[in-house]
Parts: sequence; C-alpha cells; structure tokens
Amino acid sequence: MDWIKKVILTIFLLMQFFPGKSQAQRRTGTNFSGKPGNKALVFLIAGQSNAGGVAAFSPETNQNAGMQDKHPTNPGTTASEVGIPTDKDAYPRSYIWNPSVRSFEPLSPGDNLQTCYQDSCRHGIELPMAMFLEMHFPNGKVYFVKHGPAGHNLHTQWKAGEGPDYTDFIKQYTDAMGYIKCHHDQIQVVGLYWDQGESDLQEAEGYGENLRGLFAAFRKDTEIPDLQIYVRKHLFQHGEEDFAPIVQAQVDITNEDDDSFLLDLDLGSNEKNFKAWAWTDNNGHLSSKAYKELSGRIMALREKDEKVPVANDIELTGEQLQEMRKEWGPFVGPWKRYGKNPVIGLEDKETYSIQNGSQSVIKWKGQWYMFLMTSQPMVTKLAVSDDGLTWKRPHHNYLLKPEMEWEGSYNLAKVALLRDDEVWLYYFGKKDKRECIGLARSRDLLNWTKQPHSIFTSDSSNVDGTRVFPECVIKEGGLWYMYYDIGWGYYHPTHPDNYSIGVAVSRDGITWTDSPQSPVLTTSKSTAGSWDDGMVSQCSVQKIGEWYYMLYSGSTNKYGRQHAGKNRMAFGLARSKSPEGPWEKYPHNPVFKPTGNEGDFDGVFLQHPCPVKVGGQWRMYYNGWTKKDDAKNTIGAEYAIGVAFTDGTESTDSDR
Repeated sequence: MDWIKKVILTIFLLMQFFPGKSQAQRRTGTNFSGKPGNKALVFLIAGQSNAGGVAAFSPETNQNAGMQDKHPTNPGTTASEVGIPTDKDAYPRSYIWNPSVRSFEPLSPGDNLQTCYQDSCRHGIELPMAMFLEMHFPNGKVYFVKHGPAGHNLHTQWKAGEGPDYTDFIKQYTDAMGYIKCHHDQIQVVGLYWDQGESDLQEAEGYGENLRGLFAAFRKDTEIPDLQIYVRKHLFQHGEEDFAPIVQAQVDITNEDDDSFLLDLDLGSNEKNFKAWAWTDNNGHLSSKAYKELSGRIMALREKDEKVPVANDIELTGEQLQEMRKEWGPFVGPWKRYGKNPVIGLEDKETYSIQNGSQSVIKWKGQWYMFLMTSQPMVTKLAVSDDGLTWKRPHHNYLLKPEMEWEGSYNLAKVALLRDDEVWLYYFGKKDKRECIGLARSRDLLNWTKQPHSIFTSDSSNVDGTRVFPECVIKEGGLWYMYYDIGWGYYHPTHPDNYSIGVAVSRDGITWTDSPQSPVLTTSKSTAGSWDDGMVSQCSVQKIGEWYYMLYSGSTNKYGRQHAGKNRMAFGLARSKSPEGPWEKYPHNPVFKPTGNEGDFDGVFLQHPCPVKVGGQWRMYYNGWTKKDDAKNTIGAEYAIGVAFTDGTESTDSDR
C-alpha cells in the first residue's frame, strides 16, 4: 500500500505546483477559463527601483500619501493626467504573478503592483503595457512576472546565473510559465523590460561584461534564444563621468545584439529629463508619462517585427464585417461609392490637379464648404453645396495665395475648422523644395488674416524630413492636436517616400510643440501582403465613443516607382485611446481601395480621406485620378473628387 500513498502524495504535490481551474479560482477569485486557444501574452520586468516603479496615480493620491508638499508631482506626468487607468476594472484580462502564493492574481492597481514605495497608489511599466497589450490583443490574456527591488546591483545581486535576484526571478518565471501552460496552448513571451544600473556605479567599468552575461543567461534559462530585451537608457546622470561606462554599455549592447533594443528618452540634459520624465523634480524615478512613452515604443518596435499573418487580402463576410464594426467603429465599412462621382472636377484654367484635404469640408451658416487645392497656380479655392453632394464653384478667386517669402509659390489649405464663428485654415507653402505650415483666419471667406510666420516646420518636428504638411486638427480637453505628414521628396536619393505621421500639441492652435510620441504612425514591414510599406500620410482623426479613429492614406513600392510614393494608394484605419497614441492598425486594412479600372477617376489611386458625419451617416470625401495621355503632369493623370457612404445609401439629407 506504500506505493498508493506515494502516488497520492505525488498527485497532491503536482496539484500545488500546477493548480487546476478550481484552485486558481480559490486563490484569485477569478475564472481563468483555461480554454485551449486562448492566447497568453507574457511580459517580464526586471531590474531595480524603476523596474518596480514609483509613478504616482495622480497629484491627489500623492497628496493623500503626505508627499505633495515635499515632493510635488511634475505637472502633466501622473497616470490620471496621461490617460493610464488606475482602476481594476480597466484591466479585465491582465494578471500579475504573486511569488508568495505561486499563482497569478488579477492586475489590481493600488493592491498588488509590487512597487517600491509604501504608498500603494504607485505603478511601473506594467500598467501602460497592460493597457496597450489588451488593446492590441482583444482576445488574449496578459501575464506579468515582475522583480524590481530597490537599490540592487548587477555585479552581485543580479549576477548572471547565481545572484540572489537572478535566481529568484528565474524561479518566478519557471513557476509562472508552468501555471500558464496549464491554461493556454498559445503562449507568446512579448519580451523583457530591463531597468537597472544606478547601483553599479562602483563597478561601472565592468557593467558591459556583466550585462552581456545577464542577457545570455536570461535567454538560456528561459529557453528563448531570441528573447526580446528592452533596455531603458539612463537619463539623469549627465555630467557624471563615473557613470558614463554604464550608459555606453547600454548603447553598445543594444547596437550589437539584434534582439535587444535601447529605449532612449534622453532630451540632452538632466534639467530637461527631470521635467519631462521624472515623477517629481530632481528625482531619478520615472513618471507615468515616461512609462507610457516607453510602452508605446516597445509596442512600435513589436509592430516592426510583428510575426502576425497579414490579413489585407482576406475578404470578410457581411456578418464578420458587422462584428468588426463593433470593435473598430464605422470606418471599417462597407463603403459604397456615390453613383454620381466625381462630384468636383477641373474647371477654368486648372490644368491637372483639384484636391480636397483630409479635413477640408465644413458646414457653416447653413451651407457646405469645401476648400480646394488647385494647380497652376498652386492656390486655394472654394466649392459650395446645399447638400454636400452637388457642388458649385461660385468663383475662381484665390482664397489664399502666396504673399510672404517663406510661402514661396504655394498656398494650399488642407485643414478647415470653425472656432467662434471664424474659419481657420491650416495651409502649407513651399520654397526651395521645403514645405512649411501656415495659418489663415476669416469671418467672411473674403478677407483673410495670416500669421506672419510659419507656425510649424520640419525643424519643429522630432522626425527627420524636409517636407511637412498639415492634415488634421482636433481639440481634446484644453489642448489642440495637429496631425502632420513629414518626409522627403518622392525621388530623394537616400530617403524616397517613407512618409510618416506625427502630432504636435498646442494650447491655442497657433503655437505648436511636437509630441515626444511623434511619429505616431509609420509604414508597415514589407511582406507579401503589405500595402502601406512605402508611405503613410494624409490622415483624418475622429473621436467616436472612447476611441480615436484615424483614416489614412498608404501605399507600397513593391510594384515599381512609376508613380513614386503614390503607387496603388489606398485608405487604412488605425485606432487609439489617446490623441498621441499608441495607434493600432486595423488587421484587415485597407478599408477602401481603388476600383482597379484605369478608366475610373478613382481606379488606380486614392488620397485625402475626409470623413464627415451627416445625421447618423458617415460620408467620406476623397481624391482620385484618371490616367490620361494628355494630362499636363509627369504622372499622366488628372485629379477629381468623389464621395462614399458607410451604410450603402446615397443620402441627400443635410446635417440634422
């Protein structure tokens, strides 16, 4: 009978190590469904106090903890101020490993985030990563394994293979993965966030060798040879020569290691870094704003290396499309073209180009107005309509024309909005192959007042490029956000195309500062099914419910350079919970494509999606071209403007 007792004891011990569903429920009060096919996303966090995290939930929680007088939070840096939820219900599919009970618990801000202050209203990178991963994987569960004790060094405590922190972390990982494997048959380790270095000042010269050894040990003991490791570059040690070898090691290792990535938020000085990224001034601990930025960069790096099947060419059924509309809003379609397209074409002495912008249609004083970009000369004109479908050109006068030196020979408005019964036009000028953004205002569409200088140039952007164009301006709270395109010329010898979308922030709509998140949307990795690997541009952003939805133009260069960056341009969709991102691309992009018939005005090329809500329906104005041998431009095509509808009807109702 002894063998029976041994079997029972063995089963009991295995149940403790690999608890079944009922035991998980007893430990956490949560139903881990355990259904095969539910994907598990695992994110690892290791280091010292900035891995543990001390970012404040809000100025109020900092006050309640008795720290606001001595250590006030930096303005605009707490979780509540940057849009990171701090209530448990915001993370329904996220869990964190509790090593004391050897089980996962629901991620619960204020309870179990394992931070480095006694104040429980603190967090680390786990909150924004949970937010982004749940957003990116709507059907997956997110698991965190975290070990970030304050003040612990690499050369002894985290020493590869033998340090007490290292062995503790690997044990947590091994136990956690055993648990996850009992409940999921699809498991993806997203990566490991490493944030450590301050405690190695006395051994700074050996930091590089120790860090290389650590990363090798991580990959060996996790049995993931290509484990992605994200290293946060240190920010607050400018001028400390003794610390320089640690920063240099972080840079060198991430340069030489294809699976390690440097997260560099450095703005060039301690003063700037404390103000931008620390939770309180002159303190080396990161804020919620910093963790959100770091998480956004990790997600962007993942997207560049995403191993996800391309879904561009998968045709969705009507039922599937309706389901996607619930998740992704109305812009997924189906879109139906207006039967009387195009609604605006060339007139008068216009040679080949007539274009709308991505935010160029407004309703004002009972009428619809569309601001047009025309060619020869490159000026802004006007179209008027009673219903938004039948358009007239009341005159061919120039609303905007070049007048100032910086404008060169261009005055093309792409963005129109109403503010206090005044029309604001954001336009661009061009001089010496360099576009810049200007602003003009009018109360009667006849007399325009321009800002005397350009309000935003390529030098204003954090993104490299020489050409910058306004695309969309929205207001959220007390701030204005301007989305812009930036890149080089289509035939630039080293940077052809590769346009990306940035966002700038303003309190008055006139003086703009680029967001540290820029660029917020970039080209996709080139694959067999990719369609926007050549450039992304010309976006329009609308807030619908809790989401911001972005329609944008994208193109590929896989089919040659006949039309430079405009080859097979189509419209894609992205979404975000914040104006500054991160933005997630719709998995079934593009949502609107050329017809494929070269005789149609929109048969081979589309640009400038301009969504406008009319009653309960969305319309989308857009630009297309018709190929013509006698067209007076290098691409052999003439432009026109059309409209499409989301619900398949051709409504003529005015805005109700």
